[in-house]
Amino acid sequence: MPSPCFKAVLFFFAFAALFISSSAAAPSLKDNLDSVFSEIKQDFEQIAASPEAQSGTAAELDKYFFEALKRNQPYYSLLRIDRKGFAVSEVIRMVEKPGVKKRKVTGESWYKYVSKKLKEYNGTIKQEENGRYYLFWAIPIIYTNKKGKESFAGAVALKVDFWDCFQRFTKNTQTPFSVRMGRMGFFSYLWSNDIAFIEAPLSIPGAKKMKVRYPKDAPIVQAPVAPAVPVVDSAKIKAEEDARVAAAQAKHAKTRKIIVAICALLLLGIAVIAYKVISARRYNEFLKDIEK
Repeated sequence: MPSPCFKAVLFFFAFAALFISSSAAAPSLKDNLDSVFSEIKQDFEQIAASPEAQSGTAAELDKYFFEALKRNQPYYSLLRIDRKGFAVSEVIRMVEKPGVKKRKVTGESWYKYVSKKLKEYNGTIKQEENGRYYLFWAIPIIYTNKKGKESFAGAVALKVDFWDCFQRFTKNTQTPFSVRMGRMGFFSYLWSNDIAFIEAPLSIPGAKKMKVRYPKDAPIVQAPVAPAVPVVDSAKIKAEEDARVAAAQAKHAKTRKIIVAICALLLLGIAVIAYKVISARRYNEFLKDIEK
């Protein structure tokens, strides 16, 4: 029969093993931030592989991209280009752009990379107009002929708003954290400089210099749950816009009819007056001929 001392030792090691395994399994704040971008990456890959993105018409792409942006608040824009680098469809942050001008992107570095290497491009860009940083991912569309030779057939590109991603993450945690890009402070939430922190690099494709700081004694962070994104009824918005345009056109048509009617009345009045003047003149000339 095991002695009480032996039982105590077994109990200690069992408790230690349980504690170590549970600690190892507990996700850190860094892990959960990484998962946010991992889910976005997976969703983008599904978008790029969809029939609409692969071979859809411009109208089908406009509708498909608009719905994707409506579902995902951090998505800033979706772009589909053809093999020559011309934009087939481009939708920007909840704004439909049917009939987009075919701008050419052949001079941009990401196009050169995906078209020549036939590989995904992952990078970070800064938009000078608003000073915000965006993730920029592009996936090539590859055509394989009967002989198995691959060629570039276009690409799908996604621009993601970094700030919106971190802001959405804060809705699911009360743990302070600070995100840095190189030496630059990028985003912070409930952060204080006197917090003893752990700094870890974030695993975000295209953002190698991005790190997160969070408290050493931070509690276990629950896996982020995507909050309900306010649904924007694009059909309603479009209907309202169409109604506004129709009302403006109807008002313009009504004004035009009134102007035409006034002009017609003026012309008729001028014609009547002219007729009376001419008739009176002829009558006077007739009387003069009689008198003669």
